[in-house]
Amino acid sequence: AQELTPEDIFNMFFGTQTGAQHRQQRRRQPQYNARADGSQMNLSLFQILPVAIMFSILSSAAFSSDSQSFGLRQSTDMPIERRTLRMGVPYFVGDTFELLNTDAKSLNSMEDQVERLNLSGLRQRCRHERVQRQRMMDMAAQYSGEQRATMQGQAGSFPLRWCDELDGYEAIERRMASHL
Repeated sequence: AQELTPEDIFNMFFGTQTGAQHRQQRRRQPQYNARADGSQMNLSLFQILPVAIMFSILSSAAFSSDSQSFGLRQSTDMPIERRTLRMGVPYFVGDTFELLNTDAKSLNSMEDQVERLNLSGLRQRCRHERVQRQRMMDMAAQYSGEQRATMQGQAGSFPLRWCDELDGYEAIERRMASHL
């Protein structure tokens, strides 16, 4: 009863024999040949299993009806612009969107997802803008006099476009939450 090492497990998946099996095969050549068909069959199934599992996962993901039927950016597949009812977030859909999404509950769920994705992206871009502004301020702090003042002025006037957009959507969220 010999324990399996990580190398033995790897070798079982990729069809090479473990060191222990190779040594035992040489010693028990007649016994191995007597049961070769059954062992080979089990080993082959064991090798195919990971590939079959991966194929089934990939194919179920490709054919699932839960695939994203919208985009936050316009594309050739999603040319039609719509806006969420709650916050007015723009999103894009394909030509068959109206035919496939007749249920109000699923449409609301999808629009909630649009809004969450939009807010998440805006938060990330806003953090990036703030980091850029802070780096500019840090750089300005290394200088003195007129050059420092000029650099601080440029850093202070650095536009935070994504942060402004995020603030607008968060204000809408706060107003809506206060009315509940």
